[in-house]
Amino acid sequence: MNEPNCLAEECVELTVSVGVCLKMSKFSLNTKTALPLRLSLMDAAKMDESLSPAGQLFLSPEMNQIITYVIGQKHPIDVDAVKAEISNSVMFTLPRFNNLMVRDSRGVEHWRTTQVDLSQHFIVSHEPVVNGVNDEDAINDYLAELAVSTLSFDKPLWEIHLLIAHKGTIFRFHHALGDGISQMSLLLTCCMRADNPDQLPTVKSLGTSTSNATTRDKC
Repeated sequence: MNEPNCLAEECVELTVSVGVCLKMSKFSLNTKTALPLRLSLMDAAKMDESLSPAGQLFLSPEMNQIITYVIGQKHPIDVDAVKAEISNSVMFTLPRFNNLMVRDSRGVEHWRTTQVDLSQHFIVSHEPVVNGVNDEDAINDYLAELAVSTLSFDKPLWEIHLLIAHKGTIFRFHHALGDGISQMSLLLTCCMRADNPDQLPTVKSLGTSTSNATTRDKC
């Protein structure tokens, strides 16, 4: 398993473009001219945010919990459309989905804002992951392999796997990013109702009739 990033014993260099307002955690800078910045280790640490007790618990080696969600699609997956939807979704406005987990020289863990590279977070499989079985069994086999793997600490702690041949999408979010109910609510904000694209879908409770629920919403 990859270890959390350690803070480098050197300055962090940032270049601020013309007219850009740079915001990282509680640190902000407004500039009207291109300006190279050299931040000392102490300055960089001030921009970091400490992990909550729950975050520390879920990231501990004994726990290291990852929540996995699976969505089956009726129609073929449009990879570019999915990436565009995710990049424009509310998910990218939430700090934890743009944070690295780093560890300083004392071993104290922090969240640090970083630039998200979508290519590192999307794993696209065009060929069948298992031959000779139906889509549900193939996806279950794929999930079994994921269950014994972890997420890389070299990037924010989430991944999206697109299984093109099986029309399945798998979301892997570390539990330190939020609880399961909150993450499910987040995923729903990336979806829309098929009969009314201006409304978000709803999830019916157990025991409620779902005769047409599967055809009313789409992601």
